[in-house]
Formats: sequence, structure tokens, C-alpha cells
Amino acid sequence: MTDTLTVPPQERRVLAVTLRLQRPEELFVKSELTPLSPDYREHSYTAGIEYIAARLAATRLRPVQATLELPSRYVLPDMSARLSAATRRYCASRMVQIQADIAVGRRRGLRGLLLALVAVVLLIGGSAFVNGWAAPWGEIVADGMVIGGWVLCWSPLDTLLFTVPYQELDRRIYRQLATMDIAVRPSDDA
Repeated sequence: MTDTLTVPPQERRVLAVTLRLQRPEELFVKSELTPLSPDYREHSYTAGIEYIAARLAATRLRPVQATLELPSRYVLPDMSARLSAATRRYCASRMVQIQADIAVGRRRGLRGLLLALVAVVLLIGGSAFVNGWAAPWGEIVADGMVIGGWVLCWSPLDTLLFTVPYQELDRRIYRQLATMDIAVRPSDDA
């Protein structure tokens, strides 16, 4: 018989994250801890909520249960509610910024694609003219013009096909984080 670790189905539906923080603000701002501190944790390099967002981005979207371990002086009866309200405000502001970035990306991508397509038409037309030259390098220049025209389409297409959809995913991540369940408990060494 082999030992296997099985995760019950109900546990896979929730992303459970436990963060040990020095103060409640570290959920939204980077910790002041350095790796020289014995209290430094894997999430200390960034704001706690950004760490959770990265964990959620690495999996499928699902509800999040965050347990925050804080020194006893911060474990107040209303701390979970206060942090939940602050999380909703933070996520709302991040979603507004992401939506603005999406709008800019779409506008720039479409404008760039329009200009690139005009350039493709001109370069293909010009390549037919250059290809007609009797010079031996005419065909090489003509092929280079066609390739160059299509390369100009690369960046706008990348923006429209990849960057904007990833930003949409980021917006959905923050929408999910806005509803995460937050529990607060005292850290052991408090």
C-alpha cells in the first residue's frame, strides 16, 4: 500500500492562505522586514494582498479564505470587518486602474494595428514595384519590405490578443479578492 495525499473536493474549491504580518497595514503595503529578520516570510517581499493575488492568478479563480496572524495588540473584535472593508476599497481602486489600463491598451492596440495595416499595404505595393527592378538585390529588398510590414503588426496584435485579456483576468482576480473571507488571529510569539 502506498501513502498518498488526497485533498477532499470541498478544500479544492477554496484558496486558503495564512499570512503572518507585523501590523494590519502589511495586507496593503510591503513589509519593512528584510531577509535578515527571523520573522521574514515568503510573502514579506510584497503587500499581503498582492501575494494573495499572485497565488490566485497561479490557479483557477475561486473563493479565498485569508487568515491573518497579527501581534495580539492588533487582534481587536472588529479587525476582520475593518480589514474586509479596506480590502473592498483596495480592490475597487485596483479594478478602476486596471479598467483604465485596458481602455488605453485597446485604444493603442487598435490605433497601432490600423497604422500597421496601412504600412503593410504600402510596403506590399512598394515591394511589387521594387521586385520589378532588374537588379539582383530587388527581390531581397522586396521580400524584406513584405516581412517588415507584417512585423509592424506584431506589437498591436500582441497588445490586443494577449495584454488586454491578461489585464481582464487581473480585474477578475481583484473582483474575487474583494469578497475574500478574512479571519484574524494572534500570532504565537505576540
